[in-house]
Amino acid sequence: MPKEMLLTDIPQSILNEATHNNWHYTIGFIKLGVTGGQQTAELLGSGVLVTASNQPAILTAHHVLEVLPKRGRLGFVLSDNEERTNIDVQGISYVEVDRGNVDADGPDIGFVRLSRAVASSLGATKSFYNLDKRREVFLNNPPPDNAGVWDAQGFIEQLTRVDTQTNPRKMVKAFCQFGAFGGVVDYVERGKYDYCKFPIRDMQVNQKPNDFGGISGGGLWQIVLDATEGGEIKVKDSLLRGLVYYQDPFDTQGHSALRCHAHKSIYEHAHRKIAHNAP
Repeated sequence: MPKEMLLTDIPQSILNEATHNNWHYTIGFIKLGVTGGQQTAELLGSGVLVTASNQPAILTAHHVLEVLPKRGRLGFVLSDNEERTNIDVQGISYVEVDRGNVDADGPDIGFVRLSRAVASSLGATKSFYNLDKRREVFLNNPPPDNAGVWDAQGFIEQLTRVDTQTNPRKMVKAFCQFGAFGGVVDYVERGKYDYCKFPIRDMQVNQKPNDFGGISGGGLWQIVLDATEGGEIKVKDSLLRGLVYYQDPFDTQGHSALRCHAHKSIYEHAHRKIAHNAP
């Protein structure tokens, strides 16, 4: 990030660009059902499309895997268009990397292993983030935390909207993909995993929910910024730095934080599991 730049100094157009860039890798999991003869859809969590050693997967939180359907069909939110994208769960499998006994402390990480056919279908709309390209850097010399602004990105249930006005016999449900910008604090290593926190009070957003349910499994991104010779701010790179898995309760001052797995958890442990394509 250019020297002496505050988050409030970054043009909104740059933040919008970063959100759009990361949207290409972000996916929402949807539970499909039927109530009173009408199809229903429920947000189950978020995920990040990745590859490791050419193996495609959706990186997410372990506890999100627990609520995904084990038979039938799984729905996805892939775009901002009206859609009913879903797949037979026989074309995927759920791999539980690790889950701790205390939700807040972690670990809480897993992934959805995709068949080539499913990955190809998703790839027609979305993009897969290549973990191999960044792995050596993040395991040996990761960028400093102040090299750019941070973006916690996923879907928020509180911002879901239902529209029945267009056609009374048809319900349209709009799931909100949300990008919140701020910084990270409290980096720690516990056991073989690493963690950090994304304070909610620091978020720079137009509409801030107070409940971030649904964002679990979403990516924590570092947006590296640079400046042109004329001093204009630009996005230099967008780096997957972690995975959201828990929201702290609000304290008496109205402060909370999103707890996230950090880079070693992603580029060492999750990468190894995905690359070996084994539970």
